[in-house]
Amino acid sequence: MKKKRRTFEIFSLSFLDVVSCGFGAIILLLVLIKVFEPSVREEMTNTTENVIQVLQQDIAQTRKEFKDVNEQIEDVQTELESEKKQLKELQKELERLKASRTAVGQKETVNQVIEKELYSARQQLTEEMRRLQQQARPISSSDSVIGGVPVDSEYIIFVIDTSGSMKSYAWHLVRRKMQEILAIYPQVKGLQVMNDMGDYMYSRYRGKWIRDTPARRKSILKLLTNWNAFSNSSPVE
Repeated sequence: MKKKRRTFEIFSLSFLDVVSCGFGAIILLLVLIKVFEPSVREEMTNTTENVIQVLQQDIAQTRKEFKDVNEQIEDVQTELESEKKQLKELQKELERLKASRTAVGQKETVNQVIEKELYSARQQLTEEMRRLQQQARPISSSDSVIGGVPVDSEYIIFVIDTSGSMKSYAWHLVRRKMQEILAIYPQVKGLQVMNDMGDYMYSRYRGKWIRDTPARRKSILKLLTNWNAFSNSSPVE
């Protein structure tokens, strides 16, 4: 008796079960991924937002520090400008003090020269007076003074009150008296004109005699007309 061959079916029930299980597992895996994907995305989003927020805070802090540094720089520049200005003022003051010291030194030098010239002039005048005294003839007391000036004088100094009251009420008399005295002494060795405060009519002749010439006499009388040197009517100065 012949055995019957068993027919082998490719697509049997067991094969279909396996295939169905495989597809089911894939679908389940896809479902699980979709289920967990939003939480992962949310976590990544939160992390990114946190990083952005920290960076924004750092940027704001950096800007604030930069602003503070700029303000400090401006303050330093302002202070520097103020110190530069103060330094310039101090330099000007130093230059002024140096100039004043130089002027004082020059004035002292001029005063020393004037003192020497005055001393020399006194010596010369003393010698001249001695010589004149030896040569002078005896004269009576009434004739010893003319116009307030000794007759044997070879040098004449006019000390004039130039105060306002004198200028207003007696100036014409002052001019007339000076003309009379100069007429009495037509030629002397030296003249000098100053006011009662010690101010010279000719400042360049301070401490020395003015040479007597007709032109100089005319100039003195002309300047006397409008001479306005300050005076307090006190000859002490």
